[in-house]
Amino acid sequence: MKRLLFFFPLFLYACELPQPSATPPALSPEQLVERGHDLQAKAVLTPMVEADPSDAAAVLLLSKTLFGLGDLDGALKYAERAVAIAPDSAAAHVQLGDVLGRVAEKAPIFKQLSLARRAKKELDAGIALDPRNIDGLMGVMMYDFSAPSFLGGDKAKARGVAGRIAAIDPVYGWLAQAALSRERKDAAAELDFNRRAVAEDPASFDAQVALAQFYVDHNPDYAGLEDSACKILQIDPARPEGWRYLAEVRVSGFCWTELAQLLETAAQFNSDDLSPFYAAAAAMIRQGERLPVARDYLEKYLSQPSDGSAPSHAMAHWQLATLLEKEQLPDEAIAELESALAEDPGLQEAKKDLKRLRGN
Repeated sequence: MKRLLFFFPLFLYACELPQPSATPPALSPEQLVERGHDLQAKAVLTPMVEADPSDAAAVLLLSKTLFGLGDLDGALKYAERAVAIAPDSAAAHVQLGDVLGRVAEKAPIFKQLSLARRAKKELDAGIALDPRNIDGLMGVMMYDFSAPSFLGGDKAKARGVAGRIAAIDPVYGWLAQAALSRERKDAAAELDFNRRAVAEDPASFDAQVALAQFYVDHNPDYAGLEDSACKILQIDPARPEGWRYLAEVRVSGFCWTELAQLLETAAQFNSDDLSPFYAAAAAMIRQGERLPVARDYLEKYLSQPSDGSAPSHAMAHWQLATLLEKEQLPDEAIAELESALAEDPGLQEAKKDLKRLRGN
């Protein structure tokens, strides 16, 4: 009870939860993709592309949708098709570059160099077609900053690209500077640039999410996180990010009734994305609180496909393994870790824990 009284004035009822409309607005395929509703977008776009494989816009959107769902093979297939159909589309080249970059990250080392070069080539092609394409400029900036010099990396060039982004869109200019600061592990600068992005446009969803994620990642600032989460929900309550952040705040304040209400409301807004349940469970596991409830939340999350920006099922199995180990159930924990690695063989957290639990 003392813990509850301590956190109560800080976290409870800082904002009223939005309530779902009886008739939510219908969204176009573009809006579904933009807002991260990838399961819905896939259901709409797949028959569109099957009916007209030459529809470049639909093919590009389907690639973005599959990319969001983690289907890199499908995303690559349709990104390449989009470029073939519309070679003058900057967006298609940028999407292909983004997909190739992610494929390179997961590829065997002997394939990474050629994939990275292909990714950079496509990003450059996109910017050549549209020098104001923010996504393409962001991709080139991160490549220039991270790639070794023999692959064309150049940190000075990366800073120059950040300046170009700022000239086009000040909000994304600050976010670009924040991203570079994060790569340099300069937390103070990253926070400052994220705050500047929010100050530039408080209604920017991306800026508010970037600031909220900073609060999560750096010795969580729950008061700041709650403020950002409330603003995110004001901007778009049908997206899961604000609910995820607010779920973490409720767990931090041991506000269990409010947490349950929050999760119920979040599911009413978007029943395809149960990631707020995952976020609540992960926070409960970190704090060692209400583990049976956390287990129920993770099992609920695993009961349907993950959507858009949601954590993977592999991560959920790893979280469940962590919980089971806390409950002194090592055999069940090992089984969950094996499930995690079956979903994602490269998940380092699961590899490390499985090796430790097996004693080898």
